[in-house]
Parts: sequence; C-alpha cells; structure tokens
Amino acid sequence: MKARIQPGMSDFSAARRNNWYYVDKTGFLETFLEDYPVVSLFTRPRRFGKTLMMQMMAEFFDITKDSRELFEGLAVSRNQELCAKWMNQYPVVFLTLKSVRQSSYEDACEQIRILVSFLLAKTKSVLTSPRVDSFVQESLQSLAQGSSNSATLKNSILKNSIFFLCSALYQHYERPVILLIDEYDVPASYAYENGYYTDMIEFMRTFLDVLKGGEKFIKFSVLTGCLRIMKESIFTGLNNVVCYDISHHNYSDAFGFTEKEVISALDAYGLSEKLDEVREWYDGYHFGNTEDIYCPWGIMSYIFDHMTNPDMEPQLYWLNTSGNDIIKSCTKNLSLSNQENIDSLLKGEAVSTCLNSEITYTDFDDLEKNETNLWTLLYITGYLTQPTQKQIEERALEQEQGKKLLIIPNKEIQEVFYRKEKTWFHSSIETTRLARLEEAFWKPDEQAVSAMFSQILMERASFYNYSENWYHGAVAVLFQGGVVASNKEFGLGRPDIVVTQYAKRLALLIEIKYAPKGEKEQLTHLAHCALQQIEDRKYYAGLSQRYHTVLCWGLAFSGKECCAKVEVRER
Repeated sequence: MKARIQPGMSDFSAARRNNWYYVDKTGFLETFLEDYPVVSLFTRPRRFGKTLMMQMMAEFFDITKDSRELFEGLAVSRNQELCAKWMNQYPVVFLTLKSVRQSSYEDACEQIRILVSFLLAKTKSVLTSPRVDSFVQESLQSLAQGSSNSATLKNSILKNSIFFLCSALYQHYERPVILLIDEYDVPASYAYENGYYTDMIEFMRTFLDVLKGGEKFIKFSVLTGCLRIMKESIFTGLNNVVCYDISHHNYSDAFGFTEKEVISALDAYGLSEKLDEVREWYDGYHFGNTEDIYCPWGIMSYIFDHMTNPDMEPQLYWLNTSGNDIIKSCTKNLSLSNQENIDSLLKGEAVSTCLNSEITYTDFDDLEKNETNLWTLLYITGYLTQPTQKQIEERALEQEQGKKLLIIPNKEIQEVFYRKEKTWFHSSIETTRLARLEEAFWKPDEQAVSAMFSQILMERASFYNYSENWYHGAVAVLFQGGVVASNKEFGLGRPDIVVTQYAKRLALLIEIKYAPKGEKEQLTHLAHCALQQIEDRKYYAGLSQRYHTVLCWGLAFSGKECCAKVEVRER
C-alpha cells in the first residue's frame, strides 16, 4: 500500500506505525556514533526536519522501548552490530521547546513546567525508585505535582529540573543518559520579541547547566535550533559544544531533502514530470558541501496538494507557516543601500558580506546599521543561501576576499521578498501623496498618474528593472478606497487589477505591461496595447452590469518611468 503524505509530520513513531511517507535519515546515526561530541548543536532554518530527526533518535536509543519494528527496513537496521550496541540501550530525555512562545516570562516558565511534567509522567518508576537520591526524588515529585508552597523554590526546582531528571535516570538505570533538546532557542526568540529576554536568558543558563555539570551521568547531548546563541552566556563555561551550522560540511545532508530524495518522492506519487517546477520553486539551498537541498515542508505540501489537483500552481508553503516575524523585523527600517542590495538579489545577483557566526538576539537591535548582522540573520534563517560554484560562474558573480556571497535560493523565497518590498514601497509614500495618486486614478487624469508614479519611482532610487509581477503588486497596494481583486476572472480572461466602489457605482480596470530597462520608448505603445487587451477580452463586461462607470487603465512601466492611458466606459 502506498505510504500516505503527511505535511509537517514530525513524529517518527507515528509516521512508521501509520504508514506515512518517511525519507530515511537514519544513516545519520552510523556516522554520528562513530565519533560523537559530548555536546552537539545542529542549527538549521525552520521546517527543515529538526524535530523529526530528534524524535527518531529518541526512539532509537530509549531503553524503555523495543524499537526494532520501527526501524525495520531503514538504513541503520542493516548495521546489526551498531543496533545491538545502541538501540534501546540508554535512558533518554527528549524535550522540544518549540511551544514556549508565550507573551510573558511567567507564562513561558509555566509552559516549560508543563513540558517537564509530561517527561516526569513517563518516568513514574524513577520517582519512586530506591536507587534514586531522596532529595532528587522529592524535588521532581513536587515539580510534577506543583505542590511547592514557595514560588521562588518552585522556580528554582524548575530551573534545575533537567539536571535532576538526568541524575535520577542515571541512578535508576545505572547507565548514562542521552539528552536531546529540540528548538532550544525558541524561548529566547519569543522572549526577545515580548520584552523579557534578560529573564529568559538567566533561566535558560541554569536550565541547560546540566550540559556542563552532568558529565558523570550524561552519555552525550544533542541540541537543535535556528541560532547558536553562544555569546548570550547560556553556555557559560561550556567549552565542549560542537556546532554543526549550515556552513559546516559534516552532516550537511542530514536535515532537508537532497535532490535524490526529492526525485524518489515525486516518482512514488507519479509526479516525475513536475521535477523542473519543483526545482525552480523549492530547490537552491547549499548546506556545507551539499548542493540542492530542498525544504521538506514545501516538498511534502506540494505532493499532498498535487495528489488531488495535478494542475495546481506552486504555493508559498514556507511563507504561510508560523515564524515569519523575522523577515518583518529585519526589513522594516531598511536603509537605502540595503534596499538596493535586496533589489540586486531579486535580479539574480549576490550580496558579498562577512558573516557573524555568533550572532545573538540582541544583535537584532542594530540590523539597520550593521549589515553583517542583517545578512547573517537572513542567511541562517533560510531567506538567503550561498551560491554553488556553478552559479558563481553562470551569473558572473564577484566575490571579495574574506567575504561570502549570498543569493536568494529559489522562486518561493523570491516571492517572499517581492511581497515585502511591495509593502515597503507602499509605506515609503506619504499618505497625502498616496491619496492624490489614488484620486488621479478615479478622476481620471492619465497625465497626473503617469507623472506621479514616475516621480515616486524616481525618488525610490532602488526600485528599477523589475518584472511585470512587481509593478502589479506595487499598483495593487496603492488603493485604500475600494475593494481590490487581482487576477480574478472578468469577461473573457483575468485582468491584472480590479478596484470597485459599489456605493459610487465606480470601477477601475487596470492592465499592466512592462518593458525591460532601456526600452522605455515602447511605453506609450504598450499602454495602448494594455487598453486593447481590455477591449479584446471584454474584461469590463461583467462590471458594466453593476457599475455606471468603468475606468479602463493601461499602465506601462520601464525602470523608473510610467505611462498611463485611460478609456472611460459609461453605461
């Protein structure tokens, strides 16, 4: 029976038991266990399979389970010697902090307490084991029951709960613990956004103190996250952390799908002919020495949708998931030079920059001034990637000595930047001038529309040489006084933009044309071609029945120049 597609699946056990499609990453264990560090930190952008990998590791090592059936047929199962030595041989503490997203410090601590209580509920035998120190038992029992009378004592026990739990498991099983902490930096991220960052960093410093104070009863620890917030003192005094970030060659294909894995997935569901489209939209990440890494969330969502609608257009799956505040915070106050750099990126060019390998959340405060931090943040969160040697040669990219080149990885992320730039473009225009431009459309005054739009483009010096799609978006966000529809069916086709004011029985019908930079002499001709398209395809037919006046606009753009032509159709 064909495996079911489950987008966003992160539970390894459920995937294997319910016959969900699973891309086999268990080969990671064979390499990792040959020479594992005491503490490993894997940083990857969100939605690249970190939680699923940690779930898989937890199932493999957990001494309380028999996992042979779950791993049957997977890569690691072929190594019988390794499985005999490691599978279900160690107590495991697996904790994911991805749900610690509260707006206050108190609520965040309570969420962590709930997560730890779930861990304790799974280890009831440990809480009553005669091998476990009575003080450790009493502390964990009070935490599980929420019975501490002192808020200060309760918070202190919570801060030390992972230390206590690992110590108890070691004493009970007489074997060292494997500690797995997923999305370790999420509490810090949301604390930064909500104003309790200092308190949370202080909490996490003690909460993760087991990493340097539990060498006796910890076999090894693995953490995952988006940022390696070393400088924040979370890991004060911890010198044995090995960080495998997206630039590191080791385990570069462990998170995300390789092209081979994507091809196999598409083949399995009869979508082989979609490979070129999938490459264009979701490929492009370059981790370490591995090229062509795809975001698993996008691939699985694409296959899921195309199982029922093979002709469906590619969607912005990554954009529509949670956690997109990062792009808002780092681009809300862009300087003109940085805006120009993003324009260059949208044209397929690259940014040459140094990268801050130890960026912290407090570094976000000066993103506008510190370009290194801005580009580093966009890089480690998946909005930019390093080009391959082939891309460098094909695009004739120039790399400065001591710096890295960064590019937009694929069409999906390019669209994210387009949408952000259109919003930025709108916000950069004063309210009064925006109102005058909108009024010129309704008046209608084609000379004023041409002149005002050209002036705005001229002043926004970084906006040039864009595609028709970008100009389409820039026009659409201008209208505040009506209902805007883009690419909606009217007449015999889909006009670019329709704006209606039902109370006044007025409608705007806008068709946009674009000439590459250097061909602005075509603008008047293209504006008339846009009007002719409106006529030929009778876009106004459905509107004329409901609106007394339909203003048909043909807009043509080239670089910083606009030519507008209008025809008025009255009932």
